[in-house]
Amino acid sequence: MDRQGPAEDPLDNTCNLTLILTRACQLACAYCRMNRDPGAVMEEPVLRRAVDLLMAGPSPQVALDFSGGEPLLRFDLLRRGLLYAEEAAKAKAKRLRLDLSTNSLLLDERKAGFLIEHGARIHVSSDGSLATHRRNRPPVSGPSSAAASRCRQSMRLLARLGVQFDATMVVFPKDVRSMVGNAGALMDAGASVVQMDCALGMLWSREEASGFAEGLAAAALEARRRRAKGARVAVESSCFGNPDINSVLMAIETDGTILMGCTPTIERECPGLAKLLRFGSVRARKSLEGLRRTPSELARFILDRMGPGRERALYVNNMVVGLSTRKALAHRGLAPLPGRAATGTASGPARPSRPGPWAGKNAERWILAELACLEAQAGDMPGRGAWDGSGEEEKAGLR
Repeated sequence: MDRQGPAEDPLDNTCNLTLILTRACQLACAYCRMNRDPGAVMEEPVLRRAVDLLMAGPSPQVALDFSGGEPLLRFDLLRRGLLYAEEAAKAKAKRLRLDLSTNSLLLDERKAGFLIEHGARIHVSSDGSLATHRRNRPPVSGPSSAAASRCRQSMRLLARLGVQFDATMVVFPKDVRSMVGNAGALMDAGASVVQMDCALGMLWSREEASGFAEGLAAAALEARRRRAKGARVAVESSCFGNPDINSVLMAIETDGTILMGCTPTIERECPGLAKLLRFGSVRARKSLEGLRRTPSELARFILDRMGPGRERALYVNNMVVGLSTRKALAHRGLAPLPGRAATGTASGPARPSRPGPWAGKNAERWILAELACLEAQAGDMPGRGAWDGSGEEEKAGLR
């Protein structure tokens, strides 16, 4: 078994899998609309079956993300699942990338040591400054200041251990003007990559979306400024490629149901979309190949089947925000236009020269056209992976 970066084919969604180990979580994050169920825990046979399906595909490189809820609440299951995945990858001669998405409240030196030993990339959920984190990620019980401080302590632990970890930031419209400061706070805390994405399941105005694009551009340039001084930091966003609301990556629910996209985090706000993106159970499948989807195929699938109303409007709005942000960054030189490299040298506000339509059928046609353009330039759609500071980061656009 060998470990390398993200999957070789950025359009192959069958070589990346997220395991939802539990629906329990100690936090009540403002962006998360997951239906909570502390008793919903993945059983080990379901986990093993999911791993077997991942390994059954033709790709020589696969990725497994342990998530939740909060996966460290079931560290025992996580540990056994990770070891099983390593053995399965070795038996199939596949390169395996391991990821953990965590609020970090239960992270300690023992758990961190195990994850480091096995090469897992740790993604800590935090929205920046302590004040922003307290406001957006309060605990289910207890003082929010204690939870925010505990998360920062975990980051310092990882930094002390010499671990390159990611910080995952969700940005609300009210926080767009604080994006560069919040990203800087996470870099100061030791994060080598700050993943910045807009909150889903809410309607963004043009002005708010423009503010998000400007904040993302400013944070990317701040990372470049720090790198010029020797720091190993970068900024990423799903808005560089296929927006999160249309993610083709698959997740396995605690009961073995196969999900596509980010539907667990918005299921209370968009129950129809969540139901639409359920594709049977791992128990009934021999492989994941039949679920291969490109971003444009998934978008067309959703738009063909979703009726009119608020959920459709939310989906279209969130897609337009993500894709228009990418165009804004491209026109500023921070993301490549088709056939052109990112330079990061342009100046001025991060606004697209030709804004796309904002709603309705025209917006839906524009979305499909933009996704087709991205797929034609598949190299412009980076996967989620570790940054090694080798200079390859420029291929990921915002870095």
